[in-house]
Order: sequence, then C-alpha cells, then structure tokens
Amino acid sequence: MKPNIYEDFNEEEIEFTMWNVPVWKYLDKHGNTLVRGLRPRLNEPFLVVILGNHLDKIDCLEITKDNVEFMDF
Repeated sequence: MKPNIYEDFNEEEIEFTMWNVPVWKYLDKHGNTLVRGLRPRLNEPFLVVILGNHLDKIDCLEITKDNVEFMDF
C-alpha cells in the first residue's frame, strides 16, 4: 500500500466520506498525523500522512502513544 502524503490539511483536497472512511488516527514521533482507513466500495485499506498535527480535524478513533506501548507490552 502506498501512502498518500499531504503537506497541509487545509490546502489539500483531503476528503473523508462514506466511500473513504477513516478508522484510526495517530500522531507520529515527528508530529505528523497518520490516518488509516477503508474504502468499502473497493474493499481496500488506505493510509494518509498529513504533515503536522491535525488530529482535531478528523473524526475517528485516536490511537495514543500509551495505546501503542500497551499493545507492544
């Protein structure tokens, strides 16, 4: 899967709809927003990287650093 990388959430045409559904979001160690989702019509996953912290603009499950550390325990 090739990720889509966007420089700015406000200036790019990033659209999450019922055909492009975000499932979870995560702020990586570099301060960028990762969004993993599903395209149900095509039955395929997607990964979006948005440079900067835009967690407040995306409506889905937020995975935190604590969640990741707990999973790896």
